[in-house]
Amino acid sequence: MVSGAFAKLRDTRVSSLARQGYENFKDELSSSSSRRKKKHARHASAATVEKSARTDLVIVPTKKSVLGEKWEAFKDKVRHHPVYKRVNGYTKPVITVGQEVAEDVRERWETSDNPVVQKIQDLNHSIFEETATAVSFREIRQRDPSFSLSDFVDDVQEMIKPVLTAYSKGDVETLKKYCTKEVIERCKGERQAYASQGIFFDHKILHISDADARETKMLGSSPVIIIGFQTQQIYCVRDREGQVTEGGQDTIQTVLYAWAMQLMSSDEVPEEESYYPVWRLREMQQVGIKALI
Repeated sequence: MVSGAFAKLRDTRVSSLARQGYENFKDELSSSSSRRKKKHARHASAATVEKSARTDLVIVPTKKSVLGEKWEAFKDKVRHHPVYKRVNGYTKPVITVGQEVAEDVRERWETSDNPVVQKIQDLNHSIFEETATAVSFREIRQRDPSFSLSDFVDDVQEMIKPVLTAYSKGDVETLKKYCTKEVIERCKGERQAYASQGIFFDHKILHISDADARETKMLGSSPVIIIGFQTQQIYCVRDREGQVTEGGQDTIQTVLYAWAMQLMSSDEVPEEESYYPVWRLREMQQVGIKALI
C-alpha cells in the first residue's frame, strides 16, 4: 500500500512538474517572440527615417527666466501705477524749466552792461581767442615761409631815407618803388597845395635810429606791420625865389615817425614782382618833433 501510494504521488508530481515546465517554456517562447517583434519594428522604423545632410542654422527663441519675466511684469505694473504717472509728470516740467533758466542766464550774461561782467568777458576773449598779432603772423607765414622780422626791419630802415627825401620833393617815380598808390596820391595832393601857396621843403636826412616793429595786425585780408623810428634832419622851407622862410640849414630836429608796411597781394603789384612777397608803405605819420638846434 505504501509503495503504491508513493508511486502514485511520484507520477502526479512528475506530471505536474512537466506541465509547469511546459507552461514556462511556452511563456518564454511567446515573450521572446514579442521582444523580437518590437526590436524588428524599431529597426524598421529607423530604416524608414531619412538622414538629413542640411546644416542650416535655425534661430530658436530663448526662454526667459522666471525671474526676468517677473521683473518685466513688475516694471510694467509700476509704469501704469497712478503714483508713477504723477511723479513722472512732475519731473518733465522741472527739466524743461531748468533748460529755460539756463538759456535765460546765458542770454543775460552775453548782453549784460555790467562793467565787471564785461571785464570778465574781455578777459576770456583775450585768453581763449587768437590775438590779432597771431592771426597776422600766421597769414605772413603762409605767404612767405622764410619771413624774418629782424631782416624785415633792416630792409625798412634802408628805405627810410630815399622815401622821405622823395616825399618832401614830390618824386613820384621813386615813391612807386616803395609806396602804395594811397601814399603817392597823398604826396601829390600835399605838394600841389604847398606849391600853390609858394611853400617848398628843403629837408635833409642826417641820421636814422631806433627802428623797430611796434605792432602787427590785419588790414582787411592783408597783414600790416607798424614800424617806429626817429630821424635827425635839417628843417628848411623856401619860397618860389628860393629864400628861406622857415628853419634853415642849421636847424636840426628829431622827428618821430610811424610807418604802416602792408604785405601786398599778387594782383596789386607788377607781374615781374608778383613771384615773391612785396611790402609797400601804406601810411606814414609824424608822431612827434623835437628841436635840437
